[in-house]
Amino acid sequence: MFAAAAPRLQRRGIDLVGVDQAEPASSVVRFVESYGVGYPTYIDPNRWSPLALDARVIPTTILIGSDNVVKAIHVGPLDESSLVAFTKGPR
Repeated sequence: MFAAAAPRLQRRGIDLVGVDQAEPASSVVRFVESYGVGYPTYIDPNRWSPLALDARVIPTTILIGSDNVVKAIHVGPLDESSLVAFTKGPR
């Protein structure tokens, strides 16, 4: 779903970045390739991201502004229309 929304959001100047903290790198690569994920996906083998990003629930979507400040956090799944609406929220 994020893969489908990524081009639409990128046209608005919003880049998606995935962070995987649970699976081995080989599984992440297979997933990215099989689902055509067209945005960067980082693998967090040391699982620092839950603490650094305050993302203790999977999935968590964090909107970070161009000033590197967190603008909004959504905990739980999002469908494509909800993701697009989330990115239009208060900043």
